Amino acid sequence: MQSFDVLEKLRTYCVNEGIIFIPSISESYVNSVIDWNEYENNDLIMFALFNAVHVFDNSKLVEIAYTGVIGLGRKCESELIEDEDGEYTVETESNLDETPEQKYDRRLKYLANKLTEILSTIACENQYEIRNCNMRLEINKFDLNADFVACDITIA
Repeated sequence: MQSFDVLEKLRTYCVNEGIIFIPSISESYVNSVIDWNEYENNDLIMFALFNAVHVFDNSKLVEIAYTGVIGLGRKCESELIEDEDGEYTVETESNLDETPEQKYDRRLKYLANKLTEILSTIACENQYEIRNCNMRLEINKFDLNADFVACDITIA
């Protein structure tokens, strides 16, 4: 049993799936790290902030429970599409005039389902128990101005 082992499991999963992973100690740190990188259209980004709660029985470590936040977001920008006549149109999955319902339909619903899938896979492959997961939608998160789905979670 190793402290913060869950971060290694999340990182390995993200590397294998092409998801940008940012382990962190605070949301302000996540924000600064996100600013250091350049992103391609539709890149998935995951951040994770955890505390490790060591549970002892008669002075013997019997469990490590992780409490914290995991977030999954996607970079969406406009792109120019050239048609057969050489004309360009702008195709976008996001714009400044979107309603919350459009944001949900275009990105957040997918991200919520994808985060649930990732958490289930990580738990199953590593014999983790997800004790709770309070999921929320976080619109225009960080300086990146991307939409995220985040959850307060306890994993053991």
